[in-house]
Amino acid sequence: MPSDYYAGLDNEFRNVKRHILSYERDGVRLQFYATNVLLYTHPRTSQDLTLIVCHGLAMNPAMYFPTLKYLNQLIVQSGSLLRLRSIWFVEHANHGDSAVLNEALLKEHFSDRFPLTYYGVGIVTLLDSGLLDPTDPNLIPIGHCGGSGGVIFAAKMLRDRGTPFRRIVLLEPTLFDLDIEENFKALEQRVRIANRKRPRVWPTVEDAMAYHRNRVPWKLWDPEVLELMSKTVFWPAPGGGVTQKTTYEQESACFEYKEPLETGQVLLGLVTNTPVHMALGERPDMWTEEMYASQRRIVAKMKPSLASFSVIPGAGHYVRPSLILQRAAAIDICTPDRLSKTIQRGVPRSSSISCNWSMANASPRQACKQGYDPAYCQ
Repeated sequence: MPSDYYAGLDNEFRNVKRHILSYERDGVRLQFYATNVLLYTHPRTSQDLTLIVCHGLAMNPAMYFPTLKYLNQLIVQSGSLLRLRSIWFVEHANHGDSAVLNEALLKEHFSDRFPLTYYGVGIVTLLDSGLLDPTDPNLIPIGHCGGSGGVIFAAKMLRDRGTPFRRIVLLEPTLFDLDIEENFKALEQRVRIANRKRPRVWPTVEDAMAYHRNRVPWKLWDPEVLELMSKTVFWPAPGGGVTQKTTYEQESACFEYKEPLETGQVLLGLVTNTPVHMALGERPDMWTEEMYASQRRIVAKMKPSLASFSVIPGAGHYVRPSLILQRAAAIDICTPDRLSKTIQRGVPRSSSISCNWSMANASPRQACKQGYDPAYCQ
């Protein structure tokens, strides 16, 4: 039962098409949705970009549509510098409508672990499908949270076969190293315990949303994203009422520690020959301090090789701040000079490396005294 939300989008965009693709891994064939949105735009030019957007874990593509609508509004403005033609959304095979397609297989084969590399396989499957041109120099994948891990693994697969991405954009990436293995395992167990305590069925979607609106992280989310959540996250439960399409077991399965801890080393091997643009939120509202420290160490190692690196003031990991984060990065890569001075709602775009990551009110000197890597303090 796919979301009917997408059926009405042709009124807002030039065209919206959903495709069901599939890949086989470990003897199991999994299906997933790839959604293509054609934007209203100026006459086609050689600078027009095609984006592949990969969602965060426990989210779905529709939650990024407020950003898409915002970009579409900018495109139709007279004199707009934006050159976006098409955007693809790749859904992780154990999330949302794709999870519905794979419901029985997920229960049978992936009740405890769903590899993050599979997200990368899905991205590569789209590129090999014939639905777009994988050699297009203006093709740019954008990954947020776990979707960034999918982009990283896809970039490695493509590089290994000699067809690398021309550039990639990572927003609040899952970027860790094996030095925090035990810490990540502990987080994984906390996620599983918390998910077991959450209610699974509600009488109505309204009851489900009332539950989520009063709890973190959902209470922090943008109202427009919450509205899209109500339209796309739930479906009828077998015994009546509604339940989530992405089961709690599958949310937990994505937190399996092994592959998220490989992304840092994989990306270190990519940045020397693939332009990587990275944006992080200023507020530490997702991971443990040990995990943030691991992330800082990895970024410090790769920073000299990154095409760009930004810390977005006031932003965190989840949707309300990540809308700011997404818009900042998207506008930057879509303008010819690759740098815009402001983003929506008057929030300034930081054009230099910020040292006060996770210390919103601290000066760079104070932040460095608190143990931040000197590489950030420029």
